Amino acid sequence: MINKTDKIVEMAKQKSEKREREVIIVIDKMIKKGEKVSFYSVQKNTSASKSYLYKNKKIKNKIDEARNESIPKRKDESKDVIIKTLQIQNKKLEETLSELKNNNNDSYKEKCERLLNENKVLKAQLKNSYEY
Repeated sequence: MINKTDKIVEMAKQKSEKREREVIIVIDKMIKKGEKVSFYSVQKNTSASKSYLYKNKKIKNKIDEARNESIPKRKDESKDVIIKTLQIQNKKLEETLSELKNNNNDSYKEKCERLLNENKVLKAQLKNSYEY
């Protein structure tokens, strides 16, 4: 004869197994979508507590495996993104530098010409003043 306690224990076990399956299904979906899998992200997507995720060996191993598999890809992808971003920034800086050089050369030339003209005017004024 099955007593009430055994029935409650059996129901709790079934509920726990169902919850475990649900969490693993969510983790698999996250992996397929290419989402970041961590204890925090799984907690947010399943509303399971972090302690539950850490204590359940099957779920903990699944999350650890997903994290370890995604790390090399993410490093390579992030490295490529950083390189591309730096190349774009470098090109913009080179264009800005070239533009500034052109502006400085023009203004330098203008200043020199203005000073030469001013120098000629001053020499002429000096010459006139000494002739008196």
